Amino acid sequence: MQSTQRTFTDIPAKRDRVPLIIGLSGPSGSGKTYSALELATGIQSVVGGDIYGVDTESKRMLHYADYFKFRHVPFTPPFGPLDYMAAFQHCIAKGAKIIIADSLSHEHDGEGGVLDQIDAFLTAKAGDDWDKRNRYLMLANAKPKAERKKLNQFIVQNGDVIWILCYRAQDKTKPVKKGQQTADGEKIIHLGWQPITTSPLVFDMTARYLLGPACEGRPMTNPQEEAEKLMIKNPRQFAGWVKPDQQINAELGAKMAKWAVGDSVKSAPSESSINEMMEKLEKLGVTADRVFALVGRCEASEMTVDDIAILATKGKAIVNKRQTVDEAFPPVEPGSAG
Repeated sequence: MQSTQRTFTDIPAKRDRVPLIIGLSGPSGSGKTYSALELATGIQSVVGGDIYGVDTESKRMLHYADYFKFRHVPFTPPFGPLDYMAAFQHCIAKGAKIIIADSLSHEHDGEGGVLDQIDAFLTAKAGDDWDKRNRYLMLANAKPKAERKKLNQFIVQNGDVIWILCYRAQDKTKPVKKGQQTADGEKIIHLGWQPITTSPLVFDMTARYLLGPACEGRPMTNPQEEAEKLMIKNPRQFAGWVKPDQQINAELGAKMAKWAVGDSVKSAPSESSINEMMEKLEKLGVTADRVFALVGRCEASEMTVDDIAILATKGKAIVNKRQTVDEAFPPVEPGSAG
């Protein structure tokens, strides 16, 4: 067989913007929701945009509405993979830059989720005939698993959005196979806290953190169980950022976002910092067209952190009377705007 002729190119490696998918797993009361909102707030300080919270937990995210600013998306059953995708598509269409899913476990075991769909198929085909149900099991998995794959690809491919995906966790064990008892004779292996999902999406995440019972958002850094260690992913680029007994916070989110933004993309200032700067300059008599002309932008949403720093320096020069308004912000000639 003749090989296909292909042409490749190569360039010096340079850090560019990369997707950021963060997983948080833990039992009820471990601090997943609060930690997710802390991370999202820190991320927002770097990339800007709105935080959207897709809430499957009976409006639990609203418990923190007094502490964080975000758009709330209540999500009720059915919880199939394509229903999740529709909820995420709604957020993206509205301009979401950060999406929190709290929680994604319902995609697995919630009403209308993958397990529910499999059971409904088997019941329709085989009723209570367990031998027949076992024969249909592979076919029953086909449709919901294909939908799950589509959802996972949607999340991974939408790299312009930063994802924070929460999973409920349960303390799990598994029986040892016959003839394979452990050295100490145990017939049950303790797996520890495991996310409630069978989705391979957890292995596509940039980072994964496991929260224990009532830990108030303090992730496990060195769990005892081997299975728990597999549920943690703290890559080299984040080494030292998560410390024992330290709560997940906005500072960690900001660090992660700065890493994800890369060398080729300037960090975006928050909307509030842009508005504050524009108001200060307006009070000094600087019109918006002069501001945009100075930094080479058409509108405020295009400004970078560097732009804000330049404007702050110019504003200070006016306040300290080192420059006049016209010197700091030259008048815009008619027809030159934009």
